[in-house]
Formats: sequence, C-alpha cells, structure tokens
Amino acid sequence: MLNILKQLKKALGEPAHSPDNNGDVLFHCPNCDHRKPHLSVNLKRELYHCWVCDFAGRGHKKCLQRLGFHEQAKQFSDGNYYHTHELTKENLRMLLEGGREINAKVITMPKEYKFLYLKRKNPLYGSAIKYLKNRMIDEDDMLKYNLHFSLEHLRILFPSYDNNYKLNYYVSRSINNNAYIKYNNPDIPKSDFIFNEHLIKWNERLLLVEGIFDSILSRMNSVPVLGSSLNRKSKLYKKIIENETPVILAFDQDAYIKQINVASLLYNSGIDVEFVDMRNIEEDIANVGPKKFNIYMFDNIITYDIDFEIKNKMEIL
Repeated sequence: MLNILKQLKKALGEPAHSPDNNGDVLFHCPNCDHRKPHLSVNLKRELYHCWVCDFAGRGHKKCLQRLGFHEQAKQFSDGNYYHTHELTKENLRMLLEGGREINAKVITMPKEYKFLYLKRKNPLYGSAIKYLKNRMIDEDDMLKYNLHFSLEHLRILFPSYDNNYKLNYYVSRSINNNAYIKYNNPDIPKSDFIFNEHLIKWNERLLLVEGIFDSILSRMNSVPVLGSSLNRKSKLYKKIIENETPVILAFDQDAYIKQINVASLLYNSGIDVEFVDMRNIEEDIANVGPKKFNIYMFDNIITYDIDFEIKNKMEIL
C-alpha cells in the first residue's frame, strides 16, 4: 500500500494525511483544483471521489489517465475488476454516477437535485442556504456531506455512501417547516445500510443518534440510526460487534426507554456502552447545537454496566 501511495504522490502531490485503517487518503483534486484536499482515494479498492466536483471512478491507472497523468499511470496495471461480471459497462456507469451496483436495488441521485456547495452564491438557492444557516449547517458541512437541493421541490437532500463510496440511501427534507411531508426517502429497510458509512471511524468511540441533523451538529464520530431502535440483524449492529467499537447513545428525550434497550443489547454483546440522559435538556442536539450539547453530554453521560442494568430492571419490575 505504501508503494502505491508513493507512486500516486508523483502525480497528485503530498496527501493531506497518512492512509487510515481502511486505506483512505485525501489529495487535492486536479480536476477542480479546489483549495482544500477533497479528492478521496482508497488505496486498496482503487476508488476515487472528489466531494467538490464529483470526479469519480475506479482503478489507479484509469483515473490518473482521466486526470491527464499518462506517464505516471503507466506505473499501474489494469485492475481485474474491469474484466469481471462485477463491473460490466452498465455497472461501471452506475458507480460513476453514484449508484449501487450488482444485484442490489439501484439507488441514484434524483436528477433535479444540484450540489449545493457549488450553488451557494446563486440567489436562486438563497432559501436553501438560509434554511441550513438557521439550523447551524455551514459551508464546510455542505461540502463534507455532499448536500444537494431541488429548486422544484424545495428540498435539501442528504446522500449516504457506503464504505466503497457508492450511494446507498438518501433523505430529503423540505425547507418549509409547515410541509405536510417533511422527510422523504427511498423504500429500503434501514437495517440494510449504514448511513454515511464512509465517514465512520470504527476504531474510535461512536455516537449513535436518531437523526441526520443530530449527527452532523454533534461534530463527533457519529451515525444516525434514523429512528430509535437497533437489532441484531442490522448492518450497523454487526459492524459495531465486528470492530468492538465503543458506543455513546444520545437519543431524543422521548426515546429514553428505547435508548436503554439499545444500550442493553450492545452491552450484552460485549460492547463498552455509555449514554446521555437527554431528558433534562430542553431540545435535541439538532436544536441546541454542538457547543451546548457537548457541555451537557459531559455533565450527563452515564456508563451502562451490570450495576445499572440490575438497577434498571428492578425499577421496571
């Protein structure tokens, strides 16, 4: 992997950081020449994706050629995936457009949604920017979470990507707080995917929250469960167990009992669990903001252990 990185440096320059455990590293993107490094490269899977200009593809040789580094591309061989049934021409097209591939229900970004970061100075998108600003979402968040907006539907779209940087889900939210249907999403069981799996650091403590805004505004290594439950069949549960990831739970005030049930499930599966008792805070994370939440969390975090479990069961009885 280090040899691959050494060869890529000859074309892309120095990366923003060393490869993480998944083999991911960030470079400046030659395609859009954004001032910050947003070209994500997975050294192992040979996946490329720029979060600014959406340049994407698979294969070190192929992608370097597309970026104009023909001489450096000669150092790499054609990947086997170009010659297998797993990446037919149609599946490769889906991958580049952000779709899921191979015998799965295909998820694609609705065409009417536009990448909001690139439209942030366009007056037509002012209502979306104002809505996000009122909810404490800034330009860095637009970029990091690849937020999109539809002028036709007046909805913000929050895309989710799996560990291979493929679109696996999305949630759209109306910017009209009086809308009859505030949230809209694909008809896919929530146990079948992990929201924004590509951003999760499994070797660090993971915050589980209910909603997308909670996750973003926590400013932590977090994932929204898109509800208030977790079961053994879910992909998220299996990944936590596989990596022995320590967990903090911070569900909304009205989901305290459900939070305790999830804590018990994880604790009895051998996971270190803490939870935040949100019942004494006036609003959820998405409304109080990261600073107030972090202060509250520090004062109200509880370790879920055998003593707590026994005490909790006695109170229920």
